[in-house]
Amino acid sequence: MCKINLSERQEIWRAVAVLWCVGLYLRIPILVVPPLLPGIREALAPGFAATGAMTLLPLFMLAAFSAPASRIGRALGDTRSLWIGILGLAVFSMLRGAAEGVGMFLIATILTGGAITLVQIVLPPFVRDRGERLGRYGSIAYLNGMLVGEFLAAAGTIPIVLPLAAGDWRIALTLWSLPAIVIVALVPWLPPAERSEEVSEERSERAAGLRDPQSWWLGIQIAIGVGVFYSMNAYLEAVLSTKDGPISLSVALAVLNVTPVLVALTLAAAGPRLIGRRGAILAMGVVGVVNFLLFLVLDGPEIHAAIAIAGYSATMQTMLVLAYPAAACKGVELRRLNAAMTAIGYSLALLVPIGGAAILSGVGDPAVKLLPFVVLASVALCVLAMRAGPQAAE
Repeated sequence: MCKINLSERQEIWRAVAVLWCVGLYLRIPILVVPPLLPGIREALAPGFAATGAMTLLPLFMLAAFSAPASRIGRALGDTRSLWIGILGLAVFSMLRGAAEGVGMFLIATILTGGAITLVQIVLPPFVRDRGERLGRYGSIAYLNGMLVGEFLAAAGTIPIVLPLAAGDWRIALTLWSLPAIVIVALVPWLPPAERSEEVSEERSERAAGLRDPQSWWLGIQIAIGVGVFYSMNAYLEAVLSTKDGPISLSVALAVLNVTPVLVALTLAAAGPRLIGRRGAILAMGVVGVVNFLLFLVLDGPEIHAAIAIAGYSATMQTMLVLAYPAAACKGVELRRLNAAMTAIGYSLALLVPIGGAAILSGVGDPAVKLLPFVVLASVALCVLAMRAGPQAAE
């Protein structure tokens, strides 16, 4: 076992803190939108599909821009790509607050999603290239930051940020964008790469890509987890408006988005033992889809339990998959597997819920519009259970 001196330990924990901050900001710009929807809807009057797109379009960019983002990371270097991505995230997120119409808001949301994609795609190779010691802590650090960011955006917007913004959703978006400037200044604290372990192009082409069954297995799991969590965030208000029971939107959002904190604690305690475990990923998927269905059909206080269980399971499922490439792959193989499963997962997570809602646009009940996603996710889990999944990462 290698010994780590005090200087190295301080460098590792400083890097872990910066990576946690980077991860923290990867989800805040997306998840501040649902709590601000009442003000946005009053100002811009978006339709049902546009309302969902305001939250789900960044997922489209994770799907469409993942391969270009991977190439940008290799061409510019991961550190420079992090700078560009985080700074772009701040600027484009603030532009949403300046939008005078639905179209401009959605364009700014697409740009925000592009910046998120660049950062998320370069993080696994960035961490992997900085040594196995940092790799073990670094992946857990930024994933934990993402999870805490999900909670802060949802639970902190209405009681804290909106009052600071005098109730103005445009100012609230600006306030949430400012921390990214600080994070950009922290990036130089991250250590330089120790090595760059590139495998041959021929081998990596075979090992990871859109033709690789492992990319599809992992990608579909991402689609199910992300689809459950973000569909609940995007359509929570619409679904709850059809319920007879006295259910508060702010309470329901808090219940949903406190679950990532519980997942963060779970990963901190047992993450290395869970990453890449086929059974754990499948189990989280089944529990998430079942409770998402209960969220759609229940009508009473018990809906809060369904929201909490679905949120926890879907988030855990997604995190276990996102952590896998950095733990099990290296070099070009890592980049291509990460890009391929991200493209597959977020494409399906976006297209299936929104497509189902569009096909059933004539139906008044929003819960019915989300049932096609439940059906397809259930079928996919049954198929994946019969297929070989990833090997447990060491």
